[in-house]
Amino acid sequence: LKQDIQITAHRGYSEQYPENTMPAFQGAVKIGADCIELDVQQTRDGKIIVMHDSNLKRTTGVDKNIWETDYLDAGSWFDKKFSGTTIPTLEEVLAYTKGKIRLNIELKPTGYETDFEQSVIDIVEQYHCEKEVVLSSMKYECLENIKKINPDIKTVYITSVSLGNFTVLAALIASFNSETLFAMNISGLRAPVAAISVAFAANVPSTSPIGIPIPQRIRSCKETRR
Repeated sequence: LKQDIQITAHRGYSEQYPENTMPAFQGAVKIGADCIELDVQQTRDGKIIVMHDSNLKRTTGVDKNIWETDYLDAGSWFDKKFSGTTIPTLEEVLAYTKGKIRLNIELKPTGYETDFEQSVIDIVEQYHCEKEVVLSSMKYECLENIKKINPDIKTVYITSVSLGNFTVLAALIASFNSETLFAMNISGLRAPVAAISVAFAANVPSTSPIGIPIPQRIRSCKETRR
């Protein structure tokens, strides 16, 4: 267990910075996370951008779908000091993270893409990051397409599994600490479920435990892991 657990920053250092933005990814590197989980989608002009929601309203204030628009301010919703922070492209992220931190890139197809998987792989190969990334998705067909294009790239199928009484999940997560090496970024009841599914499917738990500052807890987890 101690050898396999890695500390992953979910959408970057998303407690202190706008999720899935360059400041969040830079913050994750700074605090010493082992891996960053991020989400990619394709815009109407074919760009592969880093964005979780298919609709842009929550993080940009613009009520449009991802396939209907291009770059937007993705920081002001979090804090005014991040005004002007744009939605990054996958190219921007890989140019920064190469050699610094590994990535779990979740592909989120919307049904409006053109050569989505090929485009993602082309970018990964362009930056020679095949050994630094894992490509994940909740769409099994998406992973099948990836393997047809490049069988050597690691893939992860994200799915939810529940054993026993699902209602006690929050209490279960609350019991995790540095001794178990699980660091989770809790936000209501939505984040724990996502964190659990990623942890078991990809072996890469999320960033922060309940009630503990993230940098301090990451150091604690790293020390316990050693």
